[in-house]
Amino acid sequence: MFDLKNSLKKQSGKISQPLLISLVIGATVLLSIFLILTGKNKSETSDEHAEEESGKEHGGETEEHAEGVSLTAKQLVEQGIQLSAVDQGPVVKLGSYPAKLNVNTDQQAHVSPSFSGHVENVYVELGQKVQKGQPLAALLVPDLVDQQANFKMEQTNLELAKQDFDRERQLWSQGISAKQDYQRASNAYKRAQIQVQAAQSRLSAFGAVNASNGRYILKAPISGVISKKDLVQGENVQLASQLFTIDRLDQLWLEFIVPNSEIVGLAPNQKIEFKSLQTEKVYQAVIQTLNTALLQIG
Repeated sequence: MFDLKNSLKKQSGKISQPLLISLVIGATVLLSIFLILTGKNKSETSDEHAEEESGKEHGGETEEHAEGVSLTAKQLVEQGIQLSAVDQGPVVKLGSYPAKLNVNTDQQAHVSPSFSGHVENVYVELGQKVQKGQPLAALLVPDLVDQQANFKMEQTNLELAKQDFDRERQLWSQGISAKQDYQRASNAYKRAQIQVQAAQSRLSAFGAVNASNGRYILKAPISGVISKKDLVQGENVQLASQLFTIDRLDQLWLEFIVPNSEIVGLAPNQKIEFKSLQTEKVYQAVIQTLNTALLQIG
């Protein structure tokens, strides 16, 4: 058999120095390549591990965001947050439109005298609130003096006619006077009664008082606010002159303009709310009329 050990021993002594150097260089190169490959694999493994860790962290954040914000009952109360179930209901629509507030002319009163006369006193001022029947002004009326004088004359005639009637009735009952005289006195007494009633009705129709001595008192026909006053003390006023205007401010008209595209959602008798930009107060109203030219609510 071949003796390998002895052969190597024999050859080991024969290795030259150049060959030994080449072997050392080759071994060094192989070791360097091995170290480079090993480091690259470790780097890739570290990067993959870092990406996995990063993915896990991002996944955790996503899960946290998906959970939302949790509040306790105490925190809800402190923040004024209320929870309720979603339900169907009317949708409130808000809009700004040019509008004008007007008085209700159906609830307005114009005060005029029934006589021409001289303004003796004025009892109210512009913008003052008045009650129904409250005196507004006093006029001294010459025509009223004549009317009251005629009324007093008719009252005197009535008293005389009554005295004559009573006397003729007594005489006729005693058989002293004729029946015709009694009937004449009775008819005169009835005519005097009619004349007094007519004179009193004329004074009442003019709003005058029997014992006013020619003074005519203008009174408020309704309760409201004096919105117009066209007289001063000492001036003369004419018959049917509009001296006062009284408005009721508890019911007003609001006129506003709505674009044609939004008028579809409005209808007569519909209840709405509106806010004044000056006072910031909210009022309720009902649509009365609706047309292409004017939208009016009260």
